[in-house]
This record gives sequence, C-alpha cells and structure tokens, in this order.
Amino acid sequence: EDIKRTLSLCIKCSMCTYGDWPENRPLCHMFSENKFFTYSGGGGVYLARSLVQGLIEPTPGIGDVVFRCHTCGNCQRICEVLRVPPPHLSPEDVIKLLRAHLFKAGVRPPEGLEKAGTNVLSKGNPYGFQGNKRYGRRDIPSQGKVILHLGCVPAFQDQVLVDSILKIFKRVGQEVAFIEGESCCGKPLFDAGIWDG
Repeated sequence: EDIKRTLSLCIKCSMCTYGDWPENRPLCHMFSENKFFTYSGGGGVYLARSLVQGLIEPTPGIGDVVFRCHTCGNCQRICEVLRVPPPHLSPEDVIKLLRAHLFKAGVRPPEGLEKAGTNVLSKGNPYGFQGNKRYGRRDIPSQGKVILHLGCVPAFQDQVLVDSILKIFKRVGQEVAFIEGESCCGKPLFDAGIWDG
C-alpha cells in the first residue's frame, strides 16, 4: 500500500527531465536521448503504477526503457522540490524496484548488466577478474581498529586510490586492515534488479 501511495504522487511536472529554472539544462540522460516522458524518472514511476494497477504486463519492451536509466540520482534531487510526507520513494528507488519486479517476471536485464551480476555471484566482482588481480599488500593485516572494505573499482580498476587512502590513514595514525577474501558489496546486483540471484 505504501508503494501504491508513492506511485500515485507523481504529477508529471517533468522536473525530473530538466534542471532548475532559468538554465533548464537537460538533467536526465535517458530523457535527453529519447525526448519522451516515459524515458525519465517520472516515466518510470508511471510505468510502475501501470504495472501495479494491472494496466500493462511486464515485457522486454518495458525492460528496454527501465534499464536505460543510469540511476545517477539527478531526478531524485530535483523531485525533492515536491515535498510529500513519508513514505516517499524517489524515482530512482522506483526504477530499482521496477527492475527487480521485471527480473522476477522473467524480463532479463541487458547483457552487460546480467554478465556483471553473474560475475559478482561467481567471481566476487562485476568485472569477472580472478582474485589475484585484486589490490593486495602483504604488509596490511587482516585485523585492526579500522576495517577497510575496498569495493570493486578501487580493488581492481583504480588501485592507486587505495594507496592514497592508506597514506591518509597512516598520516592520522590509524591502523587499517583489509577483509580477507573480500567480495563485491552487491550493489551492481541491486541496481540491476537481480535481487534473488
């Protein structure tokens, strides 16, 4: 009922498509590319409402729309102009719920997103890298006062970032430890709607 209530609050003001007045710069990548309200945060809310009301069925066509969203959160920031009492889901939250609903209904995410999900489940990271490519330093203990969860991007793709973080901790005199056998936090799965593996 809370979700139904939230879905009924969108008034199609289109604020989620363009930025603040007077600049009105394009805000939503999906809308900028397709120039149709359905391809926006608010459009995702309307798709979700139609599904909840039984007006449309989950289809790959709806998936094509919903999975184009970058979940950047711009629509969420601007939608907060319309203050409503809780419970209130942002358009981005609705898109993520919609993706999970579509996935449960058998609508697959795009190949790249699904592959990232498969990689998280099988290899512990969205890139499909083997564990030996993960950032590692033998002089960092597995126990300490501060446990550092690296995350996939720093651990595999931007390893110089980890060195910088370690320098900061060293400068402030904090002992840092890594989680042994750390795996992906699961955000790529969550964002893709793959909640049930």
